[in-house]
Parts: sequence; C-alpha cells; structure tokens
Amino acid sequence: MPANEYTLYNSPLTVLCRLALPMAVCAALAVALLSEPPDSIPFAIIISGIIFLSAFFLLFIRALLDRRPQLTLSPKGLFIHTKFSETPLDGTHKPRKRKEAFYTWRNLGSPKLDPRPYMLTLMANDLPEFPEAPPPLPDNATDEQAEAFLAEMGRYVDALKKDMQAIENEEFYYLSLSVMALPHGKRLPKILQSLIDAENEAERLAIIQKLQYKS
Repeated sequence: MPANEYTLYNSPLTVLCRLALPMAVCAALAVALLSEPPDSIPFAIIISGIIFLSAFFLLFIRALLDRRPQLTLSPKGLFIHTKFSETPLDGTHKPRKRKEAFYTWRNLGSPKLDPRPYMLTLMANDLPEFPEAPPPLPDNATDEQAEAFLAEMGRYVDALKKDMQAIENEEFYYLSLSVMALPHGKRLPKILQSLIDAENEAERLAIIQKLQYKS
C-alpha cells in the first residue's frame, strides 16, 4: 500500500462481528427448538433458519474470497473501486450503477451510514476547482513582467467564465454503496468527514497515515 493512500478491503472478521448478535439469537432459538419434539417445530421456522444461515454463509465466503480493493482514501480524493449507485438529483432520480470512480474531497459531503443494511451514502457535485488569481505585480515591474501579467490575467478571466458556466450547470448526486464487509463501521463517515473538512492535502495525508498506523 502506498504511503500516501489507505485502501479498505473486505474483512471476514468484520462480517462475523456485525452478524454476531443475529447469529447468537438464531443459535439460541435453534437450541430451544431442538429441545422440543420434532413434530412440534413449524416448517416455516425451519425454512427461515436455513435461509438466514445460507445468507450469512454467502456473505462470509464472499468477504473471504474477494480481496479486491473496495475504497481508497488519498489526499486528493476518494476512489470507489466496487459497484455503487449514483443518483442525479435533477428531478428524475434515476439511479445508475457505477464502478471505478474518483471524487475529489471538495466535491463530496454529508457522509452517513445506515447501520441496518450497512449502506454508506454521500452527496457529490461536479464543480471544477476554481483557479487562483495571479500574484499582483511589484511596483518596479518591468514591461516584460507587465505583459506577462496581463496575459496571465486574460487566461484567469477566461477560466473564471468557464467556471461560472459550470456553476450554472452544476449537478448534484446521491451516492450509495454497501460497506457491510468493510472495517471501521460507524467510524467510517467520521473518517470521511474529517478528510472532507481538511484544509489541504498535508492535513489529509496526516489523517491517512494515522489510519495506516492503527490498521
């Protein structure tokens, strides 16, 4: 793993921990039912138990076998490797499936986690990064410096015009992806929010290196 990136992979142990409570309840019910005469156990309960155990087994095997990267946190942004849903908030609300997508931190916001299905949601926009204005000319600037400054200002104004058009056509998106098998759990939105709120790449790199040290 590069020193300036933190990649999250599926974790079988995480799946076990998150399904520990329902599995314990299922085991307790199984023990209680096994103590009863076989003819008194409803068939629907047996089928439900088989379905639940099969779902758990499939989740565990999937997390165990799938060692592909799922999310990568870098100082520049978030790379989503796995399949996720991107819904444009343009009135149609028609979700589209995406994979292998990159979003800069300045284009992301409001990370939240629904703990029941373990779905991570974020808001995103497509605004470009605004250019920085050229530094002012010194008082003793030469004619060549003044000419270069005017040319730079012309490019800056042109870039601003394009950015104003981008603002007028700005689009917002609602991102949703499953993080059932990923580590960090309820802390994941807080981690993402800290990277979104960081003022520069150096601060984000410090957060990422801290995560690497703890993992």
